[in-house]
Amino acid sequence: MVQTEAKGGACLNCGASLAGKHCVACGQRADTGRIVLRNVLAELIANFTLLESPLPNTLRELTLAPGAAVARYVAGARARYTAPLKYALGGLALYVLALRWLDFAPLKITVTGSGSEAETAAALARAVEAARGGFELATLAALPLVALLQLALFRRSGRNYAEGLVLQLYLTGHLHLAGLLLTPIGLLNQRFFLGTRALLGLAYVAWASLGFFGGPPVRTLLKAMALLFVQWVLVMLVTVFVVFPLLGIGGG
Repeated sequence: MVQTEAKGGACLNCGASLAGKHCVACGQRADTGRIVLRNVLAELIANFTLLESPLPNTLRELTLAPGAAVARYVAGARARYTAPLKYALGGLALYVLALRWLDFAPLKITVTGSGSEAETAAALARAVEAARGGFELATLAALPLVALLQLALFRRSGRNYAEGLVLQLYLTGHLHLAGLLLTPIGLLNQRFFLGTRALLGLAYVAWASLGFFGGPPVRTLLKAMALLFVQWVLVMLVTVFVVFPLLGIGGG
């Protein structure tokens, strides 16, 4: 391997002075060498696996102690966790892909109308497609309003709006990953799938809220229930009045 020396003790990436094995400005290694095939393969493997990634730590801590994990993130421990928006989008995307791959609609959908059988079948197909992604997009779109309500409910905790939004993004991503694991159950029993997801979501949000905001457990549970109910209403409104019309479902 041909070594490329940093001229004058400067980083080859940003030009900052080097002191140690890594650049203090951009983090690049000081002994960056000439690219060979081994480097390309190693980088490829690292990018498509969990190696040297904050994702395993994020998954583990959001599973074992979600409120404490998000509290550490907002307190400044950023590098050890996947960014909240990336985590939410990743969880939503994987869940939607699983629904499409398994050809599963998370809700029972029926379409009635006065049109022909072909038109009714087409409307049903569009409704099913909306259920495989539309609800998730609506969930993401409703999060800013949900975080605003959360701020009002937990105003005495000292958390600000942005910190509460971070919590909602992490919870959204993690709950959809949990839903991904439960999806095969939905193929066998849709009602059990929906009931399990609802109870799991309530318990998880209450647990995370207690660890993040603090407060009496019973009061936190009641606030979590109120928050989830309003979130469900908002998601349904966005789905019915925004997602469905965009797909040509409903209306005249």
